[in-house]
Amino acid sequence: MYWMFYEGWSQVVWKAILMKTYKRWMWFLGTIYFPFLFGSVFIGWVVGYGGQKLALILGLYQTNQQNEMVFWVFLAIGAVIGVIGSTMSLIEFCHSKWR
Repeated sequence: MYWMFYEGWSQVVWKAILMKTYKRWMWFLGTIYFPFLFGSVFIGWVVGYGGQKLALILGLYQTNQQNEMVFWVFLAIGAVIGVIGSTMSLIEFCHSKWR
């Protein structure tokens, strides 16, 4: 039973592997996944806000609710595109091997 409490080289190796994997995931999430996700939502917000103001200037909508709906639709489109793109990059990250 002594071997269960002994922290040998194999446990040290496993800890190093897990830490390396943790660092890879943090690198991926911090540099690719979240920036792409939030960037797409931000672009959707900017386009939605611009579309809302343009529709207001041109007088395309009769009610304020229709005008506000333009913003939310573009924000939702940006969010969906961000989630799809981020998920695709996450799948590719899981399938790729580090060189």
